[in-house]
Amino acid sequence: MEMINKAPDADVLLSDATVHRLSDLWKHRPVFLVFLRHFG
Repeated sequence: MEMINKAPDADVLLSDATVHRLSDLWKHRPVFLVFLRHFG
């Protein structure tokens, strides 16, 4: 199995309503991502 270490670089909306590039968030330290789906 081949491992791919690259994640897509996308714009993300943070909890303070600012938009950042995903790659900018982990440039200097690790990032913990949470994907939340709203039902309702």
